[in-house]
Amino acid sequence: MAFGSSLNLAQEQLQEVYDRDTVSGAFIIDVALDHYSDVFNTWDYSPFRRRDLNPEMRSFLITCASDIPLQYPLALRFCLLKGYRSLPEEQAIIRGLKTYYGLNARLLHQERQQMQRKSVVFLALGFGILALSVRLSPSGSVPAMVLETFAQGLSVGGWVFLWEGITALTLGRGDLRERLQVQERFANAIVLFRYGSGLDSSA
Repeated sequence: MAFGSSLNLAQEQLQEVYDRDTVSGAFIIDVALDHYSDVFNTWDYSPFRRRDLNPEMRSFLITCASDIPLQYPLALRFCLLKGYRSLPEEQAIIRGLKTYYGLNARLLHQERQQMQRKSVVFLALGFGILALSVRLSPSGSVPAMVLETFAQGLSVGGWVFLWEGITALTLGRGDLRERLQVQERFANAIVLFRYGSGLDSSA
């Protein structure tokens, strides 16, 4: 199985490195295979439609996709060195790719929803605790020192919850959104097969 490496390319260089599908305008990532089964993890014996992808190929695809701006669709072209063609195995690979990346995208959607709910809870707790700390601030009574210490502790806790909520809404969401875009991009990618000098496509 042959996988290549790619460099960070300027947009104007893309067409010099990647072929482009004439119908969809998608940039094509070529993957050379010895056998159809090379697409999947050899240690995973699940049916193709539920099997994990080959880690080396998965890393290669992500590297290549990072060269190509998000506004351009992707096409994955599997180039088999042997001349035989099996339509059932082509369809199995297409279903396996769609299932793998589609499932990853759904899981990331769920993770994003959980993060949003957690952010709301943290922000509500933060504001609530800060409001309580203000109400407990001493007003010159005998146990003023105890109340002051307790109020300050609540104030610190309130700011901690606020910070956690703000972090989840800002820093965490950016990384999650990027990962989700990658998975959705591959889930929607066109899948092509090439045998020798000919080109057959399936989607």
